Amino acid sequence: MPIALAVGRRPVFIFSCALLFIGCIVASQVTNYEYHLAIRIVIGFAAGQSEALVPLMLKEVFFLHERANVLAFQASFQTIVGCVLTIFASNIAASVGWKNWYSVSATVSARRFMESALIRHRPFRCMLVSPASCWSCRSSLSRRPPSTVL
Repeated sequence: MPIALAVGRRPVFIFSCALLFIGCIVASQVTNYEYHLAIRIVIGFAAGQSEALVPLMLKEVFFLHERANVLAFQASFQTIVGCVLTIFASNIAASVGWKNWYSVSATVSARRFMESALIRHRPFRCMLVSPASCWSCRSSLSRRPPSTVL
């Protein structure tokens, strides 16, 4: 996280996605336990870093009055997907094999890497217009207390 604050969130997120992709490919090819444990540590670092940066990046994209809904949706979606994968991961790994399970993870992480590298997320509204002319900001501007002139 401190690297993301110093360098920038987007480069660190893209690097962690690339590291996760490479780690999954290497993990599907290892033959002994020591290398497998080492690459699992690298995969855990990469996955944890990218998951920790998502809420910070969402805070940059959405307005203050939208953030709570978006962050709640992201957290609930991540929790539900994590629970479902936890329930079914052992059955999937038993049926396709643990090396092929890493190949499936590499495919998913490659897609995530390509999306994060190619798609530039920006606020959808109020990018080039003033907040007073934006329809979503007008309601929040009207709720502000009047400024006092000294």
